[in-house]
Amino acid sequence: MPYEPKRISMPSNRWVYSFGSLLLLSFFLLYQLSFEEYRWVNWENFNPDLKEIVLAIEKRGLSSGIGAEGISTEWELKEQKQLVQLSTAPELMFLKDYPNGSIRSLAYHGLILSSEYPLKKKFLEEAAKDTIYQVDYQAGCLAYEMTIPEYLLNIVFKEEYDMLPFQRKALLKYGLKPSDLDILRRLPS
Repeated sequence: MPYEPKRISMPSNRWVYSFGSLLLLSFFLLYQLSFEEYRWVNWENFNPDLKEIVLAIEKRGLSSGIGAEGISTEWELKEQKQLVQLSTAPELMFLKDYPNGSIRSLAYHGLILSSEYPLKKKFLEEAAKDTIYQVDYQAGCLAYEMTIPEYLLNIVFKEEYDMLPFQRKALLKYGLKPSDLDILRRLPS
């Protein structure tokens, strides 16, 4: 009896192609879904210069103006101030719903700065409830992740480290009473 090598069955090309196509389709769908959150952003009525600032801040987060090893990042702080001060009320309202915590916190900052007192309290209340997205904040060598209410309390209104004289100055600038900050101090329900 002659020796016949055992035949190894290979999957048919049909199965290889179907598996490859299915794998490729899965990767494509995952890629598309990963950017789904940003598709709704309509920049049509938005200042193009501010749009560039928004996209830059979205990538790097917020800064205190001092980078690692004491290197000045004053230009980042200037961009943040530009976004807060140069945006119109409709643009700030648009950014308040943007899918990034750093951008949202600057929008609330701008709305509180530019609106009348009854609206300031309304925006403080909205900011206190807005805890879905985190704010990325860098001060020197340290990087923090905090909620929007924490950012407003500790960075904008200077509550951290018991900076009462600076807090009073900030409250005057924003036209708020010390009791108004209790809105941000409350935990969201």
